[in-house]
Amino acid sequence: MGATSNEGVGQGSVSNIYPKILNDVVKSENLVSSGFTGILSIVGSDTNALTIISGPSDGGPSDNAQNLNLLGGTGNSTGDNDGGNIEIVGGVGNGVGEGGDVYIAGGEGGPTSSYSGEVTIVGGYGAGDEVDGGDVYIYGGPGSFDSGNFGNGGQIYMAAGRGAFSGGNGGDFTVYAGEGRGDGGNGGSISLNAGDYDGDFSQAAGYVEIVAGSVSNDGTVAGNVQIYAGNSYSSKTVIGGDINLQAGLGSVNGRGGDVNLVAGNSNGTDRGGDIYLTAGTNGGAGREGQIYLSSMSRMPVYADNTARDLAAGGGTNGFFCYNTTSGKIEVFVGGAWKSVNVT
Repeated sequence: MGATSNEGVGQGSVSNIYPKILNDVVKSENLVSSGFTGILSIVGSDTNALTIISGPSDGGPSDNAQNLNLLGGTGNSTGDNDGGNIEIVGGVGNGVGEGGDVYIAGGEGGPTSSYSGEVTIVGGYGAGDEVDGGDVYIYGGPGSFDSGNFGNGGQIYMAAGRGAFSGGNGGDFTVYAGEGRGDGGNGGSISLNAGDYDGDFSQAAGYVEIVAGSVSNDGTVAGNVQIYAGNSYSSKTVIGGDINLQAGLGSVNGRGGDVNLVAGNSNGTDRGGDIYLTAGTNGGAGREGQIYLSSMSRMPVYADNTARDLAAGGGTNGFFCYNTTSGKIEVFVGGAWKSVNVT
């Protein structure tokens, strides 16, 4: 870590290390004289803040500002020791004060830069044979562990960045499960699970909400929500990934949760959004995929011909519905609505 010092004087002093700590004080002249300008800044005691800043750039064409690395200690190989953890924890509030927040943000780009800094959170790499990669956990803080208290659990907000006001696109939000590798390695799953309810009152379990970015002013297309199961690119017989949308179970006399697939509404002269249910095609000798309705289902019901025609937008061969006025099932065939004799 650069130059060393043999000086260590007074309580709290440290020998053979820069920056020199003398009587619990880091002297700024020691930082400057030893090439550590900007390494450490202690803000005044009235704010009780500690700021650690890496060294700035000197303005040269290839001299970037210095990185700031927080590294957990390396375990001793002869003792099979674990590596040290890094914990960043907001301060505990006292009395009615709130606990401190933790903010991790990439650095802002300069006035003519193309990008601002990224934030990357990566679990540890598996270094040896059959060593799993490290997990990444992001938790909202729990409410009080005391069963007699009523504090809510902390929420987790993950949002892509907004576009600039002059017309920038909103950032994409992409979540990928890990790819399986080699023989026998399965692709990772993505699970979105709403919170269960295990109390004794008539409350509801949590729900899962996925919302694409909106568009304002003169933008043309709002954000999409795309959910893809994993593909198989193997030369072996491998099943493609499933997509499961399952509402929560009700308890005692409570009903089960609904599954609502609702296309977007429209205003003006253009149509509302469509919903497409398409089974997979087959490129070989096997059959096409099929759509199964395993529960009681109901076709569209319209009060009269006017309501039917408005919903159909003129009609397309294959449309079908129940007409309340005629009391008939009707099918659009050959360019016209025709009643079906069900007797």
